[in-house]
Order: sequence, then structure tokens, then C-alpha cells
Amino acid sequence: MPKLPPLLASCAGVLCALAGLAPADVAGAAPVARIPFEAAPDQGNFLYKVQRGDTMKSIAGRYLLRAGDVGALLQLNRGADANRLTPGGTIVIPRKLLMVVPARAVLAAYRGTVTLGPNRPAKVGAVVVEGARIETGANSSASFSLEDGSIVTLPSQSVIRIDRLRLVLASGEMQQIFRLDDGRSQYAVAPNRGPASKFEVRTPVSVSAVRGTEFRIGVEQNGTSAVAEVLKDSVAVSAAGAAILVPQGFGARSSAESAGKPVKLLSPPQVLLPIYHRPDGSLVFNIKPLDKAARYRLEIASDQAFQDIRNEGLNEKPYIIFPSSPVGTFYVRVTAIDASGLEGLPHIYPFVYNPR
Repeated sequence: MPKLPPLLASCAGVLCALAGLAPADVAGAAPVARIPFEAAPDQGNFLYKVQRGDTMKSIAGRYLLRAGDVGALLQLNRGADANRLTPGGTIVIPRKLLMVVPARAVLAAYRGTVTLGPNRPAKVGAVVVEGARIETGANSSASFSLEDGSIVTLPSQSVIRIDRLRLVLASGEMQQIFRLDDGRSQYAVAPNRGPASKFEVRTPVSVSAVRGTEFRIGVEQNGTSAVAEVLKDSVAVSAAGAAILVPQGFGARSSAESAGKPVKLLSPPQVLLPIYHRPDGSLVFNIKPLDKAARYRLEIASDQAFQDIRNEGLNEKPYIIFPSSPVGTFYVRVTAIDASGLEGLPHIYPFVYNPR
């Protein structure tokens, strides 16, 4: 039996993975029971590794949408003994017969005002499922862990919807589709587990598809424009009936009229040391001016992955002032934004704050 993603592995069976959660713990557009199981896309065959005690009937009962399709397995694997399968051997299963079940995401960290649905405030460990609408307020952020290890992070004043969040149970392939309605978002996407995997971010004007990468998506100008900025690998962006590939270190601005074209992102800016600690407790981060930079963004987080963002600032001048900062060891991330609104590559370094 293949290893299940961590969130599903904690449940005793397929149904308890979501249906067993208390309603107060799950945020979505509808009760979990209304999300139907379905068949995987027709994407060729999956090779299942036989575990001790497996039979054709037990495999069909656990992983096929219809247990009655065991006959198709017998026909496709004619040389196998249906009741005495050899552990470590493989069984060929058409992906279109595999069961797809609801998946979920977990709120890993948040700051400020974050809502996970109507009248539902954020809580670390809260589960969100397909149909959920997540919104961050001013000076707020939220980070979610997905079942395949991917991470979705929302900074201030952003709105995202989970259009699809499902798992092909036997193969671990994920189908994950998000819609960013407003603001910005950042993604660290795990490599896909097979051809039935899908990870897409949709905006009012574009669709960005990936197969394992790190990138940012933003919506601007009341939804008439969208930006994609690639930090690692590449992202396929579709808009206005056209498609482009945005490589690592490049970004693109799309609209209803054009998919745009790849533009090289600004280099990582540097923070000038020392950082000034004012008598009133505020901190001044001076940034070495960068050619072609129109604005600068600086964030402070408790972790190097920037899931738990504590402070963020944006300024046209090459400095950021924070009224205060938490005491301890943190990480600083600074970026430069060009005149077109594309945010450049980040510079990240550890930061120790002890006002004494």
C-alpha cells in the first residue's frame, strides 16, 4: 500500500479523513458529505505495488471508485493469481478506475485578521476544504499546508478561493485549483506524483499551471491585470487565448487582452547594516537603492520559509520603518518592485532582535 499523505494517514479510513471532522473544524462552501467521490482522469495506467495480504478484491475495494470493476483488473493482469498476489509485485490499474476523494489544507500560521469563511475567524490547525473562501485583512497574513507538502501563503488584503482540492487515493496524485480574486499569494509546490496531478492558480484574467515550483501570483487594477513571478523552475501562464512559459527569475503581466511576455525580475536588494533601533522602540531598515526599483517590500518572519510572517512593510523610499518587532531570532526578506509592478527576487537573512 503506498504511503498516504500525512493528513489522510492520520485517519483510519477514507471516509473518516473528512467526514469524521467536527463541523466547527472544517471550512468550506458546503458540508463535506456533499463533495462526491469520483473517478480519476483517464491518464493511462497506474502501477500499484502489492502489499502483504492484498488480493484483487481488496485492492478494488480500497482504491477503485466501483469495487465491481475488479473484473477489469483481472482482465488486465491475467497472469496474476487473484487471491495470492506476490508482495512487492505490481498490479496495473487504469487511472480512470481509481477513486478520487476530498482532500484538505490546514492553517499552519496566521497574523492579524484572517477569515476562513463566513463568520469564521482563523485558528491554527483549522481545516479548510474545497469551496472555502479565505481572506486576510490589513497587516495580516496566513499560510496553509497542503496534503502533498505544498505551501500556500497569503499576505495582507488578499482573497483566495479553493475551487478544487482532491486526492487520487491509490497514487497520492493531487488535484489542486485555487482562484485568487484579489491581492497577492505565494506558492511552494511539491513535485507532482503523476499525470493525474494538477496545480493551478486562476485569476480573473489568467491561469497559471505548475508541476512543482516556487512562484507568486498577484491580482491588480480591480481584477483586470494579473502578475506571475517565478522564483524556481517555470510556470505556464495562459490568458487571452494565448500561453507563455515564464522561466525562473522572470515575471509576466497578463490581462484580458494579452498573456504578456517574460520580463527579468529585479535582483535581490541588500539591507544596510546596522539596523537602527530608535528610542521609541521602532526599527529602521535601510535598503541599498537598486536601479529601476519603484518600491521596496520587507517582511519579518519567525521561520525561513516565511509561513509565519510577523511584520511587513512597503515603501517607495529605500527604507522600511516598523513601530516595533518581536524579540528573538527571526528572518528578514527584502524585495524590490519595478515600475510595472513586478516584484523581484528576494534576499533572505537571519535577524536577531534584542532591544536591551
